[in-house]
Amino acid sequence: NMADVVWDTLEKYGLIGQVLAFMMDNATNNDTLLEAIERKCHARNIPFNAQHSRLRCMPHTVHLAVLKLLEAIGAVEKDCKRLGPYQDAVVGAPDSEELDAYAAASDEDGN
Repeated sequence: NMADVVWDTLEKYGLIGQVLAFMMDNATNNDTLLEAIERKCHARNIPFNAQHSRLRCMPHTVHLAVLKLLEAIGAVEKDCKRLGPYQDAVVGAPDSEELDAYAAASDEDGN
């Protein structure tokens, strides 16, 4: 059990009651881990709230937001996460000639 390993590590280094928060991604097993840590803390009368003591990893959060953006603009397919790394499914950027033609057409249209 992950919570037992974390708890044993905290005990080994004298950190029981010293940790205010854990930085984690959004995996549900991390919810379970912190709920177990909360129970262990409460059994020792140590104040700890699993919900308030969980910090989200900002790079991971940004990654998820960018992935949703890429899906929304059609740069990656929604199912690409199941097929492998999304980087392999990204549609390549248009070449410069295509961009130049688009810009020229926009200029002619007054847009």
